[in-house]
Amino acid sequence: MEIRPLSGYRYDATKVGEIGRVVSPPYDQHDDALQAEAYDQSSHHFVRLILPRDTNAHQAAARTLDEWTHGGVLVKESAPAIYPYSQVYIEPRGGERVRHGFLALLKLTPLEGGPVYPHERTMPKTMAERLGLLRATKADLGPVFVTFGDEEGAVSDLLASVHETQVAVSVSDRDGNAHHLWTQTDPMWHEQLGYLVRNLDAVIADGHHRYKAALQYADELQAGDDHPARWKLVAFFPAFEDNVTVLPIHRVVENWPADADPKKFFNVSMMQFWRPEDVEHAVGHTAGTIGQYSPATGTEVWAHKFGAPQVWDGEPSETYRTLPAAAFEASVLRGLVGMTAEDIGAKKGLRFVKTVGEAKRLLWQGFDRAFFLPPTPVGDIIAAAKAGEVMPQKSTYFYPKVLSGLVSYLHDR
Repeated sequence: MEIRPLSGYRYDATKVGEIGRVVSPPYDQHDDALQAEAYDQSSHHFVRLILPRDTNAHQAAARTLDEWTHGGVLVKESAPAIYPYSQVYIEPRGGERVRHGFLALLKLTPLEGGPVYPHERTMPKTMAERLGLLRATKADLGPVFVTFGDEEGAVSDLLASVHETQVAVSVSDRDGNAHHLWTQTDPMWHEQLGYLVRNLDAVIADGHHRYKAALQYADELQAGDDHPARWKLVAFFPAFEDNVTVLPIHRVVENWPADADPKKFFNVSMMQFWRPEDVEHAVGHTAGTIGQYSPATGTEVWAHKFGAPQVWDGEPSETYRTLPAAAFEASVLRGLVGMTAEDIGAKKGLRFVKTVGEAKRLLWQGFDRAFFLPPTPVGDIIAAAKAGEVMPQKSTYFYPKVLSGLVSYLHDR
């Protein structure tokens, strides 16, 4: 993969105050309540660019961006830079972790055959919405998160050489995770990092829709290699198991068929305790299982039966068949509920949740059953992606999220 430094735009703290109050999680992490809270928190909150609540949202974002750049709220870096970026966080299952990476520009390439691979399906409507924002603003307002192999640790060692220098920005997110950003403007250091990653592949962790939108936008402009639109702002993190935390995303089904028999696909075990928290914990430590909870049945652990007639498109590899979200879709959504690929894509009678609390709320609102999936190992995600096997939507939750607003990439300034 080919990378470049950029003269990024960053907040001027003298204009906005504490930077931590104006940076944002990615656009797709905002529900209405969080968006409203961000609006109330600051008139310069980055959500006003990535997810405006105006009627004509894209044009509103473009106007706001113009106001902020002309008014000095966002200020261009004085020299091209690559931005080492570290996150210090508490992994939800316990234990502090530190993840080291960097922000830079990545040359956009088609997603077939590398060096950048997708791991999840995308939705045309979401991609079109992000493309509209890009067309209006001509700006890259949120980094895509990719992970790459650094088996020898050479990239990590080079990043460590910067960590001893003065940090440019330190902020905390809503979960209390610390985010530290450095500014590295040394051309020789840029060249060395570019050399280290030039023959490496990367897998998109977060930002599939933004990557595809950027690729289409560049193609619309017939952008050559040196055109600003041919380059995408990206957060790069080495793919060590202890450097990339992947959490599961659970599923809640609204209408469970009366004749659905899970024993067709699973060995079903009742749990001693009835709390959904118990079944989530159980499957989180047991590969090849799904947790099920409903007020009617209590808690159950479903273990996949070898050779059960799951509903697949084509003939997936054995590795793909074991991926939790893929196996759930083939066995439960398509095999037992009878949903089509179009139903699943449109989330007809289906919701995706990250916590037990969210699942409970939907059950109280009338949904029938909650299903708790185990996390997918990073190595399995990478292997499936490089094999060209794309997982279902909302298969993974990479944690913590990369913040938007630390650095922005403006094409026309």
